[in-house]
Amino acid sequence: MADAKPLAAIEEEPPTGSVVAIDWGEAHQEVWVSNKSNIGNWYCPDIRTIKDHPTWDDVLRRAKGRTLTLLVPADRDAYAAGFDAGVRRVGDAVTQAVDETRLYANGSYPDG
Repeated sequence: MADAKPLAAIEEEPPTGSVVAIDWGEAHQEVWVSNKSNIGNWYCPDIRTIKDHPTWDDVLRRAKGRTLTLLVPADRDAYAAGFDAGVRRVGDAVTQAVDETRLYANGSYPDG
Protein backbone atom coordinates (compact mmCIF):
# COMPACT_ATOMS: atom_id res chain seq x y z
CA MET A 1 0.00 0.00 0.00
CA ALA A 2 1.36 3.44 -0.84
CA ASP A 3 0.94 6.54 1.28
CA ALA A 4 1.36 9.67 -0.84
CA LYS A 5 2.37 12.64 1.30
CA PRO A 6 3.34 16.20 0.45
CA LEU A 7 7.12 16.57 0.14
CA ALA A 8 7.21 18.77 3.24
CA ALA A 9 5.69 15.91 5.28
CA ILE A 10 8.64 13.58 4.58
CA GLU A 11 11.60 15.95 4.44
CA GLU A 12 13.22 14.10 7.33
CA GLU A 13 14.96 10.91 6.22
CA PRO A 14 12.83 7.85 6.97
CA PRO A 15 14.32 5.10 9.18
CA THR A 16 16.56 2.32 7.88
CA GLY A 17 14.63 -0.17 5.77
CA SER A 18 12.16 2.40 4.47
CA VAL A 19 11.24 2.44 0.80
CA VAL A 20 10.52 5.71 -0.98
CA ALA A 21 9.40 6.10 -4.59
CA ILE A 22 9.47 9.06 -6.93
CA ASP A 23 6.50 9.09 -9.33
CA TRP A 24 5.19 5.76 -7.98
CA GLY A 25 2.95 3.96 -10.47
CA GLU A 26 3.99 6.13 -13.41
CA ALA A 27 5.76 4.90 -16.56
CA HIS A 28 9.09 6.19 -15.19
CA GLN A 29 9.49 5.67 -11.47
CA GLU A 30 12.45 5.58 -9.14
CA VAL A 31 12.68 3.62 -5.91
CA TRP A 32 15.10 4.36 -3.08
CA VAL A 33 15.74 2.05 -0.11
CA SER A 34 17.10 3.58 3.08
CA ASN A 35 20.04 1.55 4.32
CA LYS A 36 22.44 3.07 6.84
CA SER A 37 25.27 0.69 5.93
CA ASN A 38 25.61 2.22 2.46
CA ILE A 39 23.33 5.27 2.83
CA GLY A 40 20.87 4.21 0.12
CA ASN A 41 20.20 2.18 -2.99
CA TRP A 42 18.48 3.36 -6.18
CA TYR A 43 16.30 1.23 -8.40
CA CYS A 44 15.55 3.19 -11.54
CA PRO A 45 16.20 3.09 -15.32
CA ASP A 46 18.94 5.73 -15.40
CA ILE A 47 21.05 4.30 -12.59
CA ARG A 48 24.26 5.28 -14.41
CA THR A 49 23.51 8.98 -13.87
CA ILE A 50 23.32 8.60 -10.09
CA LYS A 51 26.32 8.33 -7.80
CA ASP A 52 26.80 4.95 -6.14
CA HIS A 53 25.27 5.68 -2.74
CA PRO A 54 22.84 8.60 -2.85
CA THR A 55 21.95 10.48 0.31
CA TRP A 56 18.50 11.53 1.42
CA ASP A 57 19.28 15.00 0.07
CA ASP A 58 19.84 13.41 -3.36
CA VAL A 59 16.40 11.81 -3.13
CA LEU A 60 14.74 15.11 -2.22
CA ARG A 61 16.61 16.93 -5.01
CA ARG A 62 15.50 14.36 -7.63
CA ALA A 63 11.92 14.46 -6.32
CA LYS A 64 11.58 18.24 -6.62
CA GLY A 65 8.45 18.99 -8.68
CA ARG A 66 7.52 15.29 -8.75
CA THR A 67 5.49 13.00 -6.48
CA LEU A 68 7.45 11.50 -3.58
CA THR A 69 5.74 8.52 -1.92
CA LEU A 70 6.68 6.70 1.27
CA LEU A 71 5.71 3.07 0.70
CA VAL A 72 4.44 1.33 3.80
CA PRO A 73 3.95 -2.37 4.39
CA ALA A 74 0.50 -3.90 4.47
CA ASP A 75 -0.63 -6.56 6.90
CA ARG A 76 -0.20 -10.27 6.10
CA ASP A 77 -3.83 -10.61 4.99
CA ALA A 78 -3.27 -8.08 2.19
CA TYR A 79 -0.25 -10.01 0.92
CA ALA A 80 -2.15 -13.30 1.13
CA ALA A 81 -5.12 -11.85 -0.76
CA GLY A 82 -2.80 -10.49 -3.46
CA PHE A 83 -1.04 -13.84 -3.79
CA ASP A 84 -4.36 -15.71 -3.99
CA ALA A 85 -5.67 -13.29 -6.62
CA GLY A 86 -2.48 -13.70 -8.66
CA VAL A 87 -2.64 -17.49 -8.49
CA ARG A 88 -6.31 -17.40 -9.47
CA ARG A 89 -5.57 -15.10 -12.42
CA VAL A 90 -2.77 -17.35 -13.70
CA GLY A 91 -4.99 -20.41 -13.26
CA ASP A 92 -7.78 -18.74 -15.24
CA ALA A 93 -5.36 -17.80 -18.02
CA VAL A 94 -4.03 -21.37 -18.24
CA THR A 95 -7.58 -22.78 -18.29
CA GLN A 96 -8.55 -20.37 -21.07
CA ALA A 97 -5.46 -21.29 -23.13
CA VAL A 98 -6.17 -25.01 -22.73
CA ASP A 99 -9.84 -24.54 -23.69
CA GLU A 100 -8.91 -22.51 -26.78
CA THR A 101 -6.34 -25.13 -27.80
CA ARG A 102 -8.96 -27.86 -27.51
CA LEU A 103 -11.43 -25.85 -29.62
CA TYR A 104 -8.89 -25.26 -32.36
CA ALA A 105 -7.61 -28.85 -32.23
CA ASN A 106 -11.19 -30.15 -32.69
CA GLY A 107 -11.89 -27.68 -35.51
CA SER A 108 -14.48 -25.83 -33.42
CA TYR A 109 -13.38 -22.24 -33.92
CA PRO A 110 -15.17 -19.67 -31.76
CA ASP A 111 -17.35 -17.12 -33.50
CA GLY A 112 -15.96 -13.66 -33.76
